[in-house]
Amino acid sequence: MYLCSVFLKFKPLKNRVIVIVGIFAILMISFFVVRKPIANYALSKVHDKIESRLHLNFKVEKAEFKGLLALKLSNVSITDSLMDTTLYANEILVRPKIWYLFTGKLRLRELHINQSYINIDSSIVSSVLKHKKDEKTDTLVVEVNYKKTVERIFGTLFSLIPKKVVISDCRITILPKKITVSVPVFTIVKDKMQGNISVNDDVLKNYFSIHGEMDSHWVSFRLFNDSIEADHKKVTEMNDRWGMGLMFDSITSLLHYNGVQDGRAEVVSEFSLFNFSVFHKKLSPVPVSFRKLQMSFDFKASEQTLFIDSSSVISFNGFTFSPFVKYSRTDHKYLELGVKNMEFCADSFFRALPEGLFENIRDIKAEGKLAYRLKVNIILDTPDSVKVLSDLESKKFRIVRYGNANFSMLNDTFHYTFYDHGVPTYSMLVGQGIGDYTRLDQISDFLKYAVLTSEDGGFFYHRGFNVDAIQEAIAENIKKKRFVRGASTISMQLVKNVFLTRNKNISRKLEEIMIVWMIENLHLVSKEKMFEVYLNIIEWGPGVFGIKQAANYYFSKKPSELTLEESIFLAAIIPSPKAFKYCFDENKQLKSCYDGYYKMLSNIMLSRNQITVTDTAGLKANVILKGRALEALKKDTAMVVDSVEIDEPFMFLTE
Repeated sequence: MYLCSVFLKFKPLKNRVIVIVGIFAILMISFFVVRKPIANYALSKVHDKIESRLHLNFKVEKAEFKGLLALKLSNVSITDSLMDTTLYANEILVRPKIWYLFTGKLRLRELHINQSYINIDSSIVSSVLKHKKDEKTDTLVVEVNYKKTVERIFGTLFSLIPKKVVISDCRITILPKKITVSVPVFTIVKDKMQGNISVNDDVLKNYFSIHGEMDSHWVSFRLFNDSIEADHKKVTEMNDRWGMGLMFDSITSLLHYNGVQDGRAEVVSEFSLFNFSVFHKKLSPVPVSFRKLQMSFDFKASEQTLFIDSSSVISFNGFTFSPFVKYSRTDHKYLELGVKNMEFCADSFFRALPEGLFENIRDIKAEGKLAYRLKVNIILDTPDSVKVLSDLESKKFRIVRYGNANFSMLNDTFHYTFYDHGVPTYSMLVGQGIGDYTRLDQISDFLKYAVLTSEDGGFFYHRGFNVDAIQEAIAENIKKKRFVRGASTISMQLVKNVFLTRNKNISRKLEEIMIVWMIENLHLVSKEKMFEVYLNIIEWGPGVFGIKQAANYYFSKKPSELTLEESIFLAAIIPSPKAFKYCFDENKQLKSCYDGYYKMLSNIMLSRNQITVTDTAGLKANVILKGRALEALKKDTAMVVDSVEIDEPFMFLTE
């Protein structure tokens, strides 16, 4: 009786188990029936997206299931309109997340790719991007929600990475440079990442290994350079072939997506590069090397604003600073960027400067501290709104020992070399009583005031930098969408000519700024001496250097004898001295475009009490050339008439 009661008690449970097993069996049978149509549907969605978004052809020769869920794709190819293969894989094995298949989305648990190659042609990429741009211009402008965009990008990124990845025998070719990236093996197994990569162009070969970890919201890895050779010569050769040269011992990186915090999507990224060298001609004429370069960025996005928070840090060779950037798009496009207020030991800064940058100041020995702050605000829709605050403050700072250049040498005799397109073309000794050197009191006041008004009206009042001119230059360059105007003061021009090369790169400009600051703020050279040296070394024409040679070349006069008309002309040609011939017409008269320049410059000089009303009586844009300048003009009359005019001088005028 007891056994019967027990059996009757558990009979309902047994029936439920049978029902559940039956339902599961029916679902499995149903899945086996419908899995192929579902897979075909998912593949067709992929096909449609590739064709509609990238305008490329997607083809799978054979698709078959392996086991319960694994789908094997054979001879997979993506081709362009000319049937050139952009991607080919001999075999791709995917294990999808089953429930995503019912939505037409392909989310993978597992991915295996064997024997594949990818061709990336820059011309095809440009064509696709152009088509995308054209599509956007034909549609209504949709307001961007930055928070949702960041959520979508990083949410999708981490959801797309399968838990298991095995890639073997993969080759990527970048055309037309013919750079080949080979991946013998790359795996992600149980959140562990490792692989080997080689990069070469048949001349240069580099080998790397990668090790890392990842989870559903973050990825961390370290890339090791396993190449035997790692020197400046190789970095330079890379630049010649690829447009930029990079070399490092290892890179450590972390990317962490924090989701939405306080209404903002947040992404934290960290990078550390060890024994890092980079070469690009726009950065420096030689490779720039860092023992250790670290960057940590806290990136945030709200609905209409993007931030790089001031908690972000950049550190090189032990020197640290915190940049910040804010871009918002409400009624206007607003940009704010800068460097968080910082105070630092001056000597530690000079010791941290990397090789290849600031060669004249790298070895400076200094005492005291420096404090720096930078803030730039601009409404991009109205570039004239730009405001720049840049302040480097000395706190008992002094130079104990100079580096490669003694900046106070301007007070004495020194050797000056003029460079034309990076090539030394003229050398001379500069100093009182030597050659054509002319003291300031031996130069016409008209010439001095004309040059100051044209080149740097605030020279005797600022400390090397004209903030108003910098703001106007930034606004003008934004309007033109290219670099059309600089903001160099006479101090900056002098430093560039005497201490630096004429190479136009970021390194030279930053070094120029640092040297100017030290000369001006430490009062290493007086303003009067700086202006005197400037007038004695600048180029005034083809092979004409210094005001004494200029006065003789154009007018057969001494510098003290120059008239107001002649002085304004000489000031006008300083930006393009070799092109002075283009200022004249076929009758050897100054072109009419200079009438306004003469009037504007003389009015400014008059308002500053640098000249009198009597000096301007009968003033007009007219000078009579004599000497060698006249002979040069006669020889090239035909060229002057047929050539395009040089830029009018108004753009060089600093009030």
